[in-house]
Amino acid sequence: MYCKQFGDLSDDEICAVLQLTYQLISSANYGRISEADNPSIDVMMDKLGFSNNPLLEIVANAHWNDAMDMNPYMAFNIVANFTLAKKLAFKDAILAVARKQNTMLRMDIANQIFTRTQIVG
Repeated sequence: MYCKQFGDLSDDEICAVLQLTYQLISSANYGRISEADNPSIDVMMDKLGFSNNPLLEIVANAHWNDAMDMNPYMAFNIVANFTLAKKLAFKDAILAVARKQNTMLRMDIANQIFTRTQIVG
């Protein structure tokens, strides 16, 4: 599927991005996620190109649900194997999510995600 900022992503790649988005948000909330985090999730959905279209929002919800079933280690591995362009898009998107709420803790967690996915700089 063609994603707004990332270019072409497979379903597994989309799920990996969403799983790591979940890891960022939930880790900053001590393992919880709530409706208060929806604006942060919406940031990533917009970066993927799933916003402003009811049909794509249904697809996004299905991907989010599938992402919750994905093994986080698999998600880290998938993103670590992205092309440089996709890694840069991922970094930009994760930083946007980190800046949305709970910024200081999320930025620290984002940097840990970048280390585990071999995104430097």
